[in-house]
Amino acid sequence: MKRRISTYFILVVFFLSLLIQPSVRAQSSDNDKEFFCKRISEMSDQELELFLDNYVEDYRKDPDTRRGMISLLKAFIHQFDSEGETLIPLSYTLYYDWAEKIDKGIEAYYKGLVRKTDNISLKASYSPIQNTFYQVPSNMSGFQCYAYAINHPQSVDPGFFSGNTFNITNTNSSILATYVRDDLKSTSFNQQCVRITPNCPSSSVLSSGMKVICIRWGKRPDNSIYDYHLMKLTSEGWLHKPGKTAIIKHIISHSNSTPWLCEYTYNGITWGNDALNYLNQIYYIVYQQNHNYSLKYTGNHYHSGSFHYYEKAYVCNNCTSSYGEHYIKIACSGPPCSITPLKNENALSPFPLSSSRQINPGPRPDGQVQQHP
Repeated sequence: MKRRISTYFILVVFFLSLLIQPSVRAQSSDNDKEFFCKRISEMSDQELELFLDNYVEDYRKDPDTRRGMISLLKAFIHQFDSEGETLIPLSYTLYYDWAEKIDKGIEAYYKGLVRKTDNISLKASYSPIQNTFYQVPSNMSGFQCYAYAINHPQSVDPGFFSGNTFNITNTNSSILATYVRDDLKSTSFNQQCVRITPNCPSSSVLSSGMKVICIRWGKRPDNSIYDYHLMKLTSEGWLHKPGKTAIIKHIISHSNSTPWLCEYTYNGITWGNDALNYLNQIYYIVYQQNHNYSLKYTGNHYHSGSFHYYEKAYVCNNCTSSYGEHYIKIACSGPPCSITPLKNENALSPFPLSSSRQINPGPRPDGQVQQHP
């Protein structure tokens, strides 16, 4: 009887021990003990997947999440393996959720194990090529490049304020620039005058009250990670904040033929991830709260009877917004016309809105479709 009870007791203890073992034990091999003693940064790709599968929440949620998490961990393996929160330099906010879950998994993995505190080889010097350190802001981990560019206190993606969404793997700089424009014109910012241009403005536009930011999309060559990045023009040059890291200054000229390198700094360490480059075309967003209108010739003109008619309007000096379209007429013996905007555009200047030569504000007087020179 005692022997039977002892046997039952041993079986119960055995099954209880199976229940409290981490699930990784059931999937690991003879190298189980070695796996549990390894640093995250020393693991093979197969071991990293085993780690994610057993310690990281939502890793098996869907194929995109699996691919994204393993790519993120491998791309910034040494940062994840250092002490404290991993402050990744990426902008796409979904990465922050993944990074937080990976950090929690790493903390659970190392629990009870001896973890080195020297950040292994993390302090190996990296000499930045395109940037210099500028500032460590308060709440550094609370906002990324887009929030910094538009002076918002929390990390958000382009389109957040205008209701636009995008897939980071299937977008480009042009699409993201339109989302930034829509955000700025939304009720959250109420910037009515917004212009997108592929041409880099000079800092002189800042003196007129304009603000300038730029955006660029990029990826790793193996298509494992996609991201976007923004900078803003200041009196001190182009400043930007890679992800949750410090503010840095871009010190080289902007060119579509020169990718932006993933350089960043925090905790006194300067990093570089040469595998991630922002290489799509750069788009610049120039904006201010109100339009600055001037009376201008629009380029529309036509001939009728003994007059040539020219359209004028109040046109914003920054964007394409306009109002008050109207026509003026100048005596002309044509066709062929003796006065055309291409030959004598200054002839239009002496005729303000109060001029007796102003006629019929609005559509063309003859009701026809406007012609462009």
